[in-house]
Amino acid sequence: MQTFFRVAAIFFGLGIIGSLMDGDFHPLILVVAVICAYFGWMHEFTKKEVNEEQRNQGISKANEALKPPSERFSQAQKHALVCSLYVIAAGDDEVHPNELEYISKVVNVLEYWDFDEAKIVSNILENREMIIEIISGFNDYQRNYLMYCMDGVIKADGVIKEIELQYADSIIIQAGLNIEQFQKIVLKR
Repeated sequence: MQTFFRVAAIFFGLGIIGSLMDGDFHPLILVVAVICAYFGWMHEFTKKEVNEEQRNQGISKANEALKPPSERFSQAQKHALVCSLYVIAAGDDEVHPNELEYISKVVNVLEYWDFDEAKIVSNILENREMIIEIISGFNDYQRNYLMYCMDGVIKADGVIKEIELQYADSIIIQAGLNIEQFQKIVLKR
């Protein structure tokens, strides 16, 4: 099949040269020649065999990708995520109602029903290292989710405050996450 397209590409290529020499160029011939060249040289017609283990692995990855956030985090991870958002929101010594509303939306999406503001504050003060340790163990999806949530809480009150960015940067750096990636997320929106 590739041979057919290669021969056709050469044939139509010569036709283009001939039509240019005659001054009677047809763009359709160029399009056909490019398509034939693509299928003749660039496109591979080979099929890759996939064994059952690879197929099952693909299915499990697809199922994992379809899971809602509430099923992708353990209770401890949900708690660490919410605590980190609260630290950022309280960074300017006040939690704006819009920031608290945003955190509540995240809590609902995560289905983290243990949310209690007083409990969160005391836990942040007592278990800061454990929270950072849990965050540092996040997988790629969880890290990205955390960064987008941090971005959301920073912007929830309508003003990006430097102190809130510093708290977010500090959490990300201490947890060993990619600070450049977070800064791109914040600047993108």
